[in-house]
Formats: sequence, C-alpha cells, structure tokens
Amino acid sequence: MVLRTFANLAGARARLELEPARGLPAEPEPGAALLEVPEELRAALLELLPQIIAGARSSRGRAQAIERFFHANFTYSLEADLTGKGHPLAVLVRERRPAYCIHFASAMAAMLRSAGIPARLVGGFLVEEPNRLTGRSVVRERDAHAWVEAWLPEEGRFVAFDATPMSTREAALGLERSGALGSLFGAAGSWLRRAFSGLRRDPLGALAALGESPVVWALLALLVAWWLKGREGWRLAARERAAVSPRDPKLAAWRARYLKLLDRAARLSPKPSETDDELLERLRAEHGEAAWRLASLLTERYRQARFGGRAATAEELEAPLAALESLLRASRQSRAGRRSEAR
Repeated sequence: MVLRTFANLAGARARLELEPARGLPAEPEPGAALLEVPEELRAALLELLPQIIAGARSSRGRAQAIERFFHANFTYSLEADLTGKGHPLAVLVRERRPAYCIHFASAMAAMLRSAGIPARLVGGFLVEEPNRLTGRSVVRERDAHAWVEAWLPEEGRFVAFDATPMSTREAALGLERSGALGSLFGAAGSWLRRAFSGLRRDPLGALAALGESPVVWALLALLVAWWLKGREGWRLAARERAAVSPRDPKLAAWRARYLKLLDRAARLSPKPSETDDELLERLRAEHGEAAWRLASLLTERYRQARFGGRAATAEELEAPLAALESLLRASRQSRAGRRSEAR
C-alpha cells in the first residue's frame, strides 16, 4: 500500500489501520521487462539454479528455495568484494562471498528472472522491534534495506522475499535486543527528540507536557537512585579509608616500622589478604614463642590505640618493638651460625 500526500504534515500524527479479513486486491500481470537479465549473467546462473530449486513445483516454492539458499550459505558484510571472473552477481552466487542487502536482493531477483519468475528490486527500511515501554520504533539510516518482490501467478500479486541472512546482518550492524534498561533509555531518547521538536513548535505546550510524561518521572527516579547509591558508596569508601589508615600520624609511622621489621628482620612480608593473626602464626612457626609473644603484645596495643580509643604511650610501643628487633636479630645470627657449622 502506498500513501501519497502533498500537504505539509510536519508535526502531524497519522494512524494506519488494516483489516486482516480484507485480502489485498489483485495486481495486473507484469510485462516482459521484469524477466530481463544480461545474457552472460543468465547463462552463469542457469548452471547453478537446477540444484537450488530442485523439487520446487510452484513459483512460490522456487522463490522460497532461492531465499533459503542465501540464508544458509552466505554472510552479511558491509565490505563486499565481487571482483572475479564473470558478472559480479555470478561471482557472488558461485563463490558465496560476503555481501550486503543490495547485492543479495539483486542476485535473488536475477535468479528469479532466470527461472522465469518476474521479479523487482525494492528499497526501504527494515524497522526494529518496537520499544517495550512505548510501543514505538525508531527508524535510522542504518535500517535502510533492500529486498525482492516476486510475481506469483497463483496468487495474482507480487510477494516479498528477503535473501539477506539476517543473523549475520544483526551482528555486522551491532544490533542487539535491548532489555528493560535499554528500552528505558531508548524511550528517553525518543521522548527527548520529540520534546525538542515540540519546543520549537509550541514551547508552552511542550513544557506543560513534561509533568505528565511517565518518561520524565522514570528518569527522575533513576537519577535519585543513582544519587543515593553514590552517597552510600562515598560513605562506605570513607569508612574503609578510616579503618585502614590510622588517624594519628605517629601511630601510623610506628605501624609502618613494625611491618618493616617483620619484613627485613624476620623475612616475613605481609601478604595483601593476610590478617594480623595469620601473620603472627607464621612468625611463631619461623622464630618461636618469644618472638610471637612480643609481636602479639605489640599487635594488641596497636589495636587498642587504633580502634579502642585508648592512647598508647611511646614506652608501651617502643620498648616491645626494640625487644622484638633484638630477638629477631639474635635469631637470625643463630641461624646463620648453624648453617656455617653444617657446611
């Protein structure tokens, strides 16, 4: 069905209603022009056609067989190279090269005509599924498409067939089925485009419609949720920072010295995921109970000063740390002596 108008319909809306019970009217039989094919191309295609349409008795059956041949054996690509021996469409069909819709449609039309079925090439748009929230579809330049209409005498009209392998077309064009969130953003984008268009025509009416739009309220809800989540994440990050880094610079410096002592004197580098208690157990296994008791005392005093709110004096921290350092040094020298005797 073709609708024509010469009026200015900018901003107007139209609704097309079809009654499935009413069949399409019969069309006049096409002339010989829709059977024309260059002889070189016809000869090349007739070598391939018999096995493609074998067993098909009707015009519809032959058209469907040709359509299935393209769907099963070809790949959609925006970069097509049809150079080779003979007509480019014969190269496409014979060597099954990647191509895009206009090539597949042209090749199918030539094959239909070579099989004695009048056919014509049709260009238009392949509209995506409607948005789940709005029921609307957005038509873009990438939706441009080409297909074939074949004359079926048993039905008395042209019938559309599409040779393009759709699964590979969607992958090549990056078309993905959107979920609920994608539908929401798609609806928001469509609404914004209509809103800007309405602002140019009727600014007051467009502004009044803002408060009535469910899309506006959905976007506001998303923004509020995002803002609240961001604030909670900031609070959590602040709590984590406070739990890791001591507030007292002197306590932080002492803690760094303690870990450095374990690293250099005890050869125990704290692991990223290791707890203080796990580190203490490794110290006991390597250097004995005395070293473990001193390190445990230091760890407990640090925890009380850091998390318990109890201030630790320099003597409470420095004296055990110096004793641990002396003990670890003596332990290391003893081990070195035993290794020398063993040699």
